[in-house]
Amino acid sequence: MKIGRTPLVRLRLPGVRETIEIWGKCEWANPGGSVKDRTALSLITEGEKSGALRPGKTIIDSSSGNTAVGLALVGRNRGYAVELVMPSSASPDRQRRCEAYGAKITLTDAFSGSDGAILKVRELVAAEPEKYFYADQYRNPANPLAHYRTTGPEIWEETGGRITHFVAGLGTSGTVMGTGRYLREKNPAVRIVAVEPDEALHGLEGLKHMASAIVPEIYERSGHDEVVPVSTEAACALRRECREALDFDVGNSAAAALVAARMLAQRLDSGVVVVLLPDRGEPEACGEGGRLRIPRAQAEAIVAHALEGYPFEACGVFLGNGDAVTRAERVPNRETETPRVRYQIAPEDLIRIQREARAQGLEIVGYYHSHPDHPARPSETDRRVAAEGLSDGVFHVVIGVSEGRQGTPTAWVFRDRDHAFLPVAFEVE
Repeated sequence: MKIGRTPLVRLRLPGVRETIEIWGKCEWANPGGSVKDRTALSLITEGEKSGALRPGKTIIDSSSGNTAVGLALVGRNRGYAVELVMPSSASPDRQRRCEAYGAKITLTDAFSGSDGAILKVRELVAAEPEKYFYADQYRNPANPLAHYRTTGPEIWEETGGRITHFVAGLGTSGTVMGTGRYLREKNPAVRIVAVEPDEALHGLEGLKHMASAIVPEIYERSGHDEVVPVSTEAACALRRECREALDFDVGNSAAAALVAARMLAQRLDSGVVVVLLPDRGEPEACGEGGRLRIPRAQAEAIVAHALEGYPFEACGVFLGNGDAVTRAERVPNRETETPRVRYQIAPEDLIRIQREARAQGLEIVGYYHSHPDHPARPSETDRRVAAEGLSDGVFHVVIGVSEGRQGTPTAWVFRDRDHAFLPVAFEVE
């Protein structure tokens, strides 16, 4: 299993002068598909060296996805059981990959993000300390050590020491801290640029908004020269631009780093900028079917409704204009035979809400309903009902409810031409 020695490729981004070289470090070439393979290998090997990890111990950690895959992969390769705690918003593909490597998964509330997963894993370890080796990627110095030993030296060698700027996203911060430390030791003039989401509730999976998050103990503000905040919308737009103009796909966090690199390039006359591209991301991450914008209070309200309705399906409608929700209106579930797996909105309820909405200059732009103990994805029944009705272009939000305690919303739009639901970016404002 070969981890590291990933390609460094020249990226000719639109709007960047030829005197400025932008290079992408393509970490998806690692066997688990991301930069976190480096982290996972270091966490495990350093644990073995210290004696904290030994045969019979179970590796456990929290992760929004990539470190989880890396730990599951390396753990299986080394013969260890692996347990992973991740937000329920983590992509289904990553969850399946972890399970394929034999890992056990515990999901936490999507709205609590990575911080909720961190608190849960600490609770599990405190309850059975002898059972677990807590990899603890947010506090373990083996995380930045992985990049000090591998990522930094590779970039220095591949650029022939010409690098002037290193750009990478802030998640656990291990990549920025370790790589930056090495590059600064080789040349103190190299600028280290960290990238973070521009707000607490965002769609840049794997990145942290430091001002509102549990700050990783391995993070040091002095480890970078500047921080560039990037919006989810800007990252998604650049991701689509890369796909269309360069036939080159990256994940959302990688796209955010490229947004920052292009902003940096606009201030430079010349330079060699290396951007860490952690993975290719998921095809659904930016919403292939568009976007649905919703106020934070309304997003929280529909999750609360779903939890209150458990174990039955809760439902309602979205009022607004275009792709923007103004408010969510609860509607009684009139289904009487199978309310656990189906909902029904009575015509009289819908007519009443339509009249009230029009009087306020609004319209029904979509619907929401919950899936008790089922994934937050449209079911075959949902697809069939949408296909039979006049649902083309109508937004649907599905809230997966786990044991009545956790609610995860995802957004979709039904397209007649595809006879299917397409994922939509669920943007909380």
